Amino acid sequence: MSESVEIIISQYERLTDEEQQQLISGLSRHLGKPLQISTSGLSLYSEDEIKTIKNTLNGIILTKENVPNIHEAHKRLGGKDLPQKISFGYVTDSEK
Repeated sequence: MSESVEIIISQYERLTDEEQQQLISGLSRHLGKPLQISTSGLSLYSEDEIKTIKNTLNGIILTKENVPNIHEAHKRLGGKDLPQKISFGYVTDSEK
């Protein structure tokens, strides 16, 4: 569990102050007790709670690092003739 705590602290430090506050607020509500990101603070949580905290941080960082800049993408595709309609078809099983 100490490895997970170290990972959580390391990932937490990668967030901005605003993101840290949002994380603390949201997870405190979810877990039903105040969250303190420190070795001593995290030692009060069960393994399942540590896993939830770690997975939440992983998701935030993954999203920050991989979400495209929508404004840049829009500018890049601005003059292109993009489809305006989406349609769905049926999938048939060819083995029948």
